[in-house]
Parts: sequence; structure tokens; C-alpha cells
Amino acid sequence: MLLCVHAGVGALVGRRLPGRAAAVLLGIGAHAALDAIRHVDNGGDDPAAVDGLACLADALLAAVGIASLGLLGGWGSRATLGAISGALPDLELALPWNRGSLGDARFLFPSHAVARLHSCLSPFPLSLRVQAALAAFVWVLALSAAALGRGES
Repeated sequence: MLLCVHAGVGALVGRRLPGRAAAVLLGIGAHAALDAIRHVDNGGDDPAAVDGLACLADALLAAVGIASLGLLGGWGSRATLGAISGALPDLELALPWNRGSLGDARFLFPSHAVARLHSCLSPFPLSLRVQAALAAFVWVLALSAAALGRGES
């Protein structure tokens, strides 16, 4: 699943919860839940086939969204913390030792490390285009709420 989807959904989940700790924990939980939905990953199952420019664009969009939330709703707001924690597990995908063949990767996050937990739900995979549309939708919701003052700490 695209990083910007993970961060955007983390923001939406985080802002609805009663405390910061819950926002962080459920942001991470939302990441695992999104990974379980059947989806197309950039590069498919071959880390060597990843489109680096697409990854950079995805990371920049997630970073801009998180920064916007931080500026609009506060860096310690539940929405911002949910977005950060929703995106955090994907950092391990960028580690140098995880960029080779899939069999050599050393993942820690359960939905990355255990194949049966990744992309296992739904009858059809979400394409990268559908994921991009979903990212746009969740970020419009997250940033609108923060701009209207509903992204309270």
C-alpha cells in the first residue's frame, strides 16, 4: 500500500481517538490492516523492480501531508501522531539490507515479515491508481478537518 495512504488513514484514525497514545497505537494498527488488503506494490514482489521516482513522490506526498497536519493542527495533535505512526512501519522497506531480493530482506513489522498477513484480504487487488485516489481522498478529509480546527490535540 502506498505510504501516503498509510499516513492519511493514520491521520483520520488518530484524530478520532481519545488520546495521543491511542492515536499512535491505532496508527500502527491501521498500517497492518491496510497491508492486509490485497493491493499492488510498487515493483510487485521484486524489490529490484521498484520505481524509485514513484517511491520518492509517494514519500514526499506523505511528508507534505504530515507537515501540513503539524502546521495546521499542531505537531503533537492526535491526527499528526496517527499519520506519523501510520507511515512509520514502512521505513524498514527503505533500509539498505531490505533493498535486495525479497528472500534476503529482514523485516520486523508483522505485515511485512509474515507473507500470509500481507495483501491477503479482498477478492481483487487495489491498483496503484486506486491507491493514489484513496490517498487523495483521505488527505482531503484529514487536512480539511485540521484546517477547520477539528484536528485538536
